[in-house]
Amino acid sequence: MTPAERLLLAAKRCEIDDLEHLTAACDIIGDVSRFIHALQKERGASNVYLASGGQRFAEHRQERIDECQATERALRPRLEALGETAGRPATTARLLKRVAFVWHALEGLDALRRDIAALGTGPDAATQSYNQLISALLSVVFVSGDMEN
Repeated sequence: MTPAERLLLAAKRCEIDDLEHLTAACDIIGDVSRFIHALQKERGASNVYLASGGQRFAEHRQERIDECQATERALRPRLEALGETAGRPATTARLLKRVAFVWHALEGLDALRRDIAALGTGPDAATQSYNQLISALLSVVFVSGDMEN
């Protein structure tokens, strides 16, 4: 193989690697977006539940929680895989820091749900907690979309 052919082959490998990274970024963004949407619905149902003193939306809220947990189960393996691919060019320190913050926020989600169920928090505090998680997830979307730069 000539030097020119080797260079062209290396360029093709780089292009394939770039497309694989783009596919991974799109997959992450899709899963995060679905999870955010589910969280927004859960946040709304939880606020009605809290504002009504637990009299309204209990069943609807549980349905939203179930939906949210399903989307979270789809998202977690993708986020875990990012830590395993650290060192690959598309995995940046910025992205890994954002994902670490998401993990931290996810760890508090069950406690938030228990507080809401027990009416141990108010609508404003619950909204703020959901918004912090959603904000962390959105930062993952923005950084994932910029992984190639």
